[in-house]
Amino acid sequence: MHAASPASLGARRLLSSAARRLHTADPVGLLGGYLDESLALPPGAQAYRRPHSFETRFSERAPSTLAFDLSPADPLAGPPERVAGATRAMRQVVGGTFGPRALSWVDGRSEPLSYGSGDAWFSSCFDTAGLRESEVTYAWAPQTADSLARPIHEAVQAATEAMPSLRPALTTVRCGRSYGSQEVTFGVDGALRLADLRPVMERFGLGDQHTRLTNALAFVLGARFVLPPDTTLLTLRPSPAGMELRVDVDLEAIPDIPPNVATLLQLQLVERPQGLRALERWVGAMTPAGMVNPGELALLSVVVAPGCGPRLAIQLRPSAILATPDAGPPPALEPIPAAASSMSRSPWDPRR
Repeated sequence: MHAASPASLGARRLLSSAARRLHTADPVGLLGGYLDESLALPPGAQAYRRPHSFETRFSERAPSTLAFDLSPADPLAGPPERVAGATRAMRQVVGGTFGPRALSWVDGRSEPLSYGSGDAWFSSCFDTAGLRESEVTYAWAPQTADSLARPIHEAVQAATEAMPSLRPALTTVRCGRSYGSQEVTFGVDGALRLADLRPVMERFGLGDQHTRLTNALAFVLGARFVLPPDTTLLTLRPSPAGMELRVDVDLEAIPDIPPNVATLLQLQLVERPQGLRALERWVGAMTPAGMVNPGELALLSVVVAPGCGPRLAIQLRPSAILATPDAGPPPALEPIPAAASSMSRSPWDPRR
């Protein structure tokens, strides 16, 4: 048994407060037990600096949502326990929220991915109607390629042919109210020249956005056009409109990140005032009472998709788990109820 004042209290308080400020459903009612399990140590524990232990997420493409990553296992657990915990959380949440057909779809894709995987984590996104989407991400294993559906398997082959320095690193199964999808994330061997992204972007019909993506990343990173080894991930996600591409940069691994990176993020959004207002609102919602900032920036992402220019996303390691809170027990906040229409029948269920 861990400390009497675990970090989960601060995380619960943060998410409930953020839900009120962002006008989303409160995730604590559905995921509170996983928070308690994952954040059982006191705030500031070294275990919380492991990526995805508990990180909140902002996406310019989904500005009115509350999203976060979590490792549903004891914070001192090893990789096998984290894989089992993430798989269990995904099954329970999807089955209990979206129904048996959605669960069957998730099982068919995630079960073979979990075997032999060296790590995993669980993610969820909430909007005004409740749970919008859940995800489970697995580290790539020797048999992962054989478990992929044909379209994503072909995408992996095409990507590595266009950019030989790519190596599959992760795969994510995503399940929403009426759809499911799978994406693959690649690591990059050696340093990444942003110019080298052009061939893989052209291969998937995104070549016309290469310059804009490069400029968006370089601007926030202080005019850096070459990223050090082991700092960058590239994700491909098939969608009805075509392939989406996301570049993730581990800000904590960049040795000389600009000290004003938060200001540069805001400046990048000046020409998209709706996105800027959404980011400012989210930062306010992520800042606990009595603390001067929301936490530590962990990840910067830029996403491009057919017909949509670069959009920003970030992940934050919240102050609520990094520092000892001076507040008392979590306030008794009433969660915003999910819309009645979303509770009546899941689109995953058979049509009646």
